[in-house]
Amino acid sequence: MKPIRIKICGITRVEDANAAQAAGADAIGLNFYEKSKRYIEPSAAASIANAVKTSVSVAGVFVNSPNEEVCEIAQQVGLSHIQLHGDEQPSMIGELKAILPDTLTIRAVRIRDEGFDQAQAEIAQWQDAGVDAILLDAASVGAFGGTGKRLDWKSLNLLKIDVPWLLAGGLNPENVAEAIGACQPDGVDVASGVESSPGIKDLKMIQNFVSESKSV
Repeated sequence: MKPIRIKICGITRVEDANAAQAAGADAIGLNFYEKSKRYIEPSAAASIANAVKTSVSVAGVFVNSPNEEVCEIAQQVGLSHIQLHGDEQPSMIGELKAILPDTLTIRAVRIRDEGFDQAQAEIAQWQDAGVDAILLDAASVGAFGGTGKRLDWKSLNLLKIDVPWLLAGGLNPENVAEAIGACQPDGVDVASGVESSPGIKDLKMIQNFVSESKSV
């Protein structure tokens, strides 16, 4: 099986970013959605990114932010990836790439219980727009991710995804190996599954999550 990429999202402290890096994670995520429990100010995010960005990728999570704001924060923090998690339109990819050609883009697609038709159409639109990766998360009313709700992993094999994709939603050290075996994503993304409280990571849980992800 191909090597799995591991992203620890919702980082709010330098020590948690360092723990993710030391455990062997490939990327961290910094959340710039002000209504999120894991929101972080760009100035604080820059300090975290500077501590680890030579050894891990740094993704910024945005929800319905204007292009100008996304680009400004990406440049201020030094983001390697921009992750769009709201109701943005696919045309935003071309606009972002024109300003930040070296910054990769990730689109979060929220899977709903009623079937995959809408998700498949959305995936196709974003791929056509040139997105670099897709993240699959469970839809939750009134939330844009980070809820801990899990997907039906085996059923994800029904989706056609032509770019690298990450699995999110309800992952933790106890189930991540099973999830990877069921749908074989290119990467996994975890936030609440390695926390002692929202935005505060648990060192041992991060270590176990990374170890279990790499054991498959």
